[in-house]
Amino acid sequence: MTITTSTTTSVDFFLESIKSPATRVTYKQSLNQFREATGFNLTGKKTKGKIFQEKIIKYVIELKKSGASYSRINVIISALQAYCDAHDIELNFDKVRRYMPEHVRKVKYRAYTKQEIRTLLDAANTRVRVLILLFVSTGMREGAVPGLRLKHLTKMHDGGCYKISLYDEDVSKQVTVFTTMECTQAIDAYLKYREVEGEVLKPESPLIRKEFSWRDANKFEPVSRNTIARLIEE
Repeated sequence: MTITTSTTTSVDFFLESIKSPATRVTYKQSLNQFREATGFNLTGKKTKGKIFQEKIIKYVIELKKSGASYSRINVIISALQAYCDAHDIELNFDKVRRYMPEHVRKVKYRAYTKQEIRTLLDAANTRVRVLILLFVSTGMREGAVPGLRLKHLTKMHDGGCYKISLYDEDVSKQVTVFTTMECTQAIDAYLKYREVEGEVLKPESPLIRKEFSWRDANKFEPVSRNTIARLIEE
């Protein structure tokens, strides 16, 4: 599908209003899926009004019939609703959501046991060990990790834990968490390893970075959310 410059500009304008990088990526994917499946031009004259709403409802019904999960459909509707809010497009999303499938939980969630966590840690390398202990000790989401920089960490006076400021750039969402001593030791070991490999640690350095060799030690990039999910799944 060929996307016009005006469409791209419209979507990019909307994406600039999204604070979370992870949400920005998810919403962009959702809007692209909608456009590709329906052929609907989000910036056309038909964007406002019943035609747009009917397109969304038909798309939701098609997704439901294809077996798409409640969560997937909900994300797409949320992206479209946020897009409409950003461009002052009035649509009845309460009506749209009536066509969603029933929200049925298919998996019974539970916390990992201490033994399961220990098994994960025993199999983890230095970087993944930090990830696991960050999740266990602070309860942070995987989406918060890519944005963490060393400037967001403050080691407490006794050296036993780090204070971490999450979502530091958005005061309304800012959260402070603390690491356990085991997590603190894992972070220190990981940062020491990076220094030994030639990286010069700076306040803007990512807490968790992509894999690297000594040749590109200072051309760092933060680890992506997709990579984090894959590492933990493995």
